[in-house]
Amino acid sequence: MATLKSCPSCRALVDSTETTCPYCGAQADRRSVREVHLGASDTPGLVTGWFIGACALFFILEMVATLGAFGSKGLWQALVGVPGQILFEMGARSTQRILAGEWWRLIVPMFLHGNFMHILFNTMALIQAGPLAEQAYGRSRFIVLFLVTGTLGFVLGTYTSPMSISIGASGSLFGLIGAAGLYGHRRGDAFGRMIRGTMIQWAVYSFLFGLLIRADNAAHLGGLVGGLALAFVMDDRHGRTADGIWKIVAGVCVAVTIAAFALAIGAYLGFRIG
Repeated sequence: MATLKSCPSCRALVDSTETTCPYCGAQADRRSVREVHLGASDTPGLVTGWFIGACALFFILEMVATLGAFGSKGLWQALVGVPGQILFEMGARSTQRILAGEWWRLIVPMFLHGNFMHILFNTMALIQAGPLAEQAYGRSRFIVLFLVTGTLGFVLGTYTSPMSISIGASGSLFGLIGAAGLYGHRRGDAFGRMIRGTMIQWAVYSFLFGLLIRADNAAHLGGLVGGLALAFVMDDRHGRTADGIWKIVAGVCVAVTIAAFALAIGAYLGFRIG
């Protein structure tokens, strides 16, 4: 009588001698990669929602600032294109200012967007990529992925586009796309291939949208490379033994981000008062 075992990926019962699941194609050693479980109690995408909410809040503040500068025409102006001066004052990436010591301009721009279509597209993409990356790597690792890859994107943009300002969550988005896509590739089963294919599609869409709005493609590249690199470091081959370390790293990232917000608010008030 044959001995059966449960496939670690699709849970189908297969012969214990099988090294590859005949149903989903998963390898027997795929347990080294954390599986995605989307249970009702897991609240998938919780941290993704926090980041989307932060971007929405900042866009509302951009609209308020534009209304203050343009009066009744400010609402339409903000929807079609927030003036560059307002974005600069609110913390857009500026090579000259960063090199002068305003390091917070590498973090705050992640939460700023140039117009309604810009934030709408990034929100749609984050809804697709965010929950998958969050479930695959855990919330602490996800926070690190989002904040670090976004920062790396602006670091690269600082040197490749020194004469322009830059804003948007696209660097973080490409970081999440790279990390989630690599997770799907490592997983190797039908679900993993679906994740990888979806991430490739969103990478293409995001790149084409970036060309359409003349986005900072250096930030996209920096985020993507950063996401792939961090995904290798975050490989969950030893279960959750490193979760405590990543919680500390995530806490440091959040603390630095809060400090960046505080400095950005101080600088903005300086522009307004001055």
